[in-house]
Amino acid sequence: IVGIASLFGGGETKKDKEKEPPKEEVIGGPSRTAADPVPTPTQQPAVDPGTQPVAGDPGSAAVPAVDPAAEEAARAEAAKAEAAKAEEEKRLEAEAAQTATAKAEEQKKLDADAAKQAKLAEQKVAADAAAAKKAELAKENQARLEQQKADAAAAKQARLEAQKVAAEKAAADRQARLEAQRAEAARNPPPKKEPAPKKEPRKKVVATNAAPVDPYAPPKADPAAAYKTGFQQYVRGDTSGALATFKGAQSANPGYAPTYRGLGLVYEKMGNKTAAKLAFKRYLQLSPNANDAAQIKDRMEKLGS
Repeated sequence: IVGIASLFGGGETKKDKEKEPPKEEVIGGPSRTAADPVPTPTQQPAVDPGTQPVAGDPGSAAVPAVDPAAEEAARAEAAKAEAAKAEEEKRLEAEAAQTATAKAEEQKKLDADAAKQAKLAEQKVAADAAAAKKAELAKENQARLEQQKADAAAAKQARLEAQKVAAEKAAADRQARLEAQRAEAARNPPPKKEPAPKKEPRKKVVATNAAPVDPYAPPKADPAAAYKTGFQQYVRGDTSGALATFKGAQSANPGYAPTYRGLGLVYEKMGNKTAAKLAFKRYLQLSPNANDAAQIKDRMEKLGS
């Protein structure tokens, strides 16, 4: 009766529970990870009611009933495990791709560094070659300059030697010519000349317009005092008085140079350029080394021609 109830009613008896195998541990427990393989639940074969063992039949074994909920949970856990596995594989692939990219970048950098070093080495070789060529050219130029200096020195020395030889030859020729002339003169001495009679020096007659000195005339005025008086009149603006004073001094002492200086200043102030230039010119003739000679010349240039 118990076996029939179990077969048709789907109920479990105490005996069936004792024979049921222990349930497997659910994935995600504390002792499992998502990467661990999930055991696939063993599906029980379908039970034909006609082949169900009859209770009390010693020749047949009791088959446990299938739990649909457990089976569904097992399938869900299996799908979850597969998804976790796929996710882990995807993550590993991404990490591998990232590692490969990093390695490629590193290799690219190494290649760039190697190319840079090769270029620098090539540039250094070129620079060394250029420097060596430059040094060689400098050496050649220095050698050429030294050779030119040596050639110039040799040419100069040869020229000096030639000049010395020519000078010695000219001196020897001159000495030989002098000796020949002396020998010729010794053989044929020239006749002695009679001394010429001395001539009487001719007397010069000089005409003069100087007036005879009158011993009874009053003494002449001091030209220096007259110049001082005339210059003071010139400074005060009394050009007419200064002109009369200087003319009187000129008549009394025509050879006194400062009188002509005063006349030039007075004529210049009066605007008589021609008379001023003539007076200044006479002053410089009588006193060419006067202290104000340069100043008087400047005044004459300003008066014009």
